[in-house]
Formats: sequence, C-alpha cells, structure tokens
Amino acid sequence: MASRIALVILITLLAAMAAFSQEGQKEQTTPQNSTAANPEPNASATKLKRVRVGGAVASANLIHQVTPVYPKEAKKKHITGAVLLHATIGKDGTIENLEYVSGPPELTPSAMEAVKQWRYKPTLLNGDPVQVDTTISVVYTLGNR
Repeated sequence: MASRIALVILITLLAAMAAFSQEGQKEQTTPQNSTAANPEPNASATKLKRVRVGGAVASANLIHQVTPVYPKEAKKKHITGAVLLHATIGKDGTIENLEYVSGPPELTPSAMEAVKQWRYKPTLLNGDPVQVDTTISVVYTLGNR
C-alpha cells in the first residue's frame, strides 16, 4: 500500500498575542513628544499604517486557505520541515507581500504559491482597516506507511 502523505499547516505565534510591537509603533507613527505634529493625543494611533501580529492572532482571521501541493521530488527524497514566511496582509485581507525566511528550499515554492492565495478578514484598529505584518509557518510531514 502506498504511503499516506499528511500535510499539516501551522500558523506560528511569534509576537505573543500583541496587537503590534513597540518597534512597529516607533517606525510607523510620529513621536509622542512632538505636540506640534500631533495636536490630538490619539493622532499617532490613527496614523498607523501597519500592525505586527503573531501568527496565531493572524490565523484567527483566516477565511480562505489553499493547501500546498507536496512537491513530488521532495516526497521522493523524504524532505520534511517547516517553511517560514513573512507576510504583509493588506487592508482588504489579501496577501500583498510574501518573503521567504527559512526552511527547506525544495518546499518553498509550493508553500509560497499556496499562501499567496490565502485570504483574511480585514484587521481593524479603532474601526479602520490596517495592513498586518505576520509570519506564517507551513509544515510538511510525510505520513506513516
């Protein structure tokens, strides 16, 4: 009997359930000390263009997930592992930018092709949609024989 192939997709948590990191705030908002540039106390929060969230937080908003195809050559060579990707999710929930971070090179094209098709509920901050920086881990495993 042919061996069964199991493909497990995990979304990892890298930012410990934080809505956004302090680093992201510093890069994407004006300094809170400059009252001339920020006449309103909450003005910096409304200027956020992007928030950084952990993979588990982002996965809660996942509404359409395409399963990657396990590459035939990778199966033959018994290559398994996790492909870690950095993603920017647009205000509309589509993947706007996807970059390889780490993982088996033989599995990367398959993972990226599938993840580019994923769709998320838009993330809202103070009622306004924002872009999201997150990480996605696509895990490839071979099933038992």
